[in-house]
Amino acid sequence: MSIYQMDYKKADIRNFFNENVKSKLIRNLVMIYSVIGAVVFLVFALASVIIKKDFSFASPFPYVFLLIIAVIIWLAVMRSLRNSQENMYKEFMSMYNKDTITCSFASDRLYISNTDFTSSSNGYIFYKDLEKAVESDNYFYCFLKDGSAQIIRKSAITHGSVEDTRNTLRKALRSRYKSIMKLRGR
Repeated sequence: MSIYQMDYKKADIRNFFNENVKSKLIRNLVMIYSVIGAVVFLVFALASVIIKKDFSFASPFPYVFLLIIAVIIWLAVMRSLRNSQENMYKEFMSMYNKDTITCSFASDRLYISNTDFTSSSNGYIFYKDLEKAVESDNYFYCFLKDGSAQIIRKSAITHGSVEDTRNTLRKALRSRYKSIMKLRGR
C-alpha cells in the first residue's frame, strides 16, 4: 500500500486548476455563450423579417451585428473563465489551506485522513466511485463523480512507490485512468 502525507500548498491547488479545470471551463463556457449568441442572432433575424418583411445579407449591418455578438461572446467567456476559476480556487483553498492530508492507496479504495489545527477526520473512497484518475508529472488527481477531486503530490510519498500507486489505479480504473505526463516514455 502506497502512503502519501502532504500539507496542501497553494502551488498544488494552482497547478490542479491550471492543468484540469481551465480546459473544461473553456469548453463549457464556449458552448453556453455560443448558444446564447445563436439565440440572439435568431431573435435579430426574426425581428428583421417582421419589421422589414425581408432578411438579407446584402447590407453590411448583419455582418457588423454578428461581429459585435462574436466580440461580446469572446469577452464574456474570458471574464467568466477567469472569475469561475478564481472562485473555485478560493473556495478550495478555504477548505484545505492548513490541512495535513494522508492518502493511502489500497487495492479497492483510497483512504483519506485529514488533520488540521482544530480537528481530524478519516474516510475512504472506493475506486468504483471515482469518475477518473489523471496522472501528471508531479501529481495524481482522483476525480469524484460529484465534480470534486483529491490531489496527491507524488513527492509526498512516505511508504511504497509511485509506480505501485500508478499500477493500483490502472488496475482498478482501467479506461478511467489517464496519464498526461510530459515524459511519455511510460
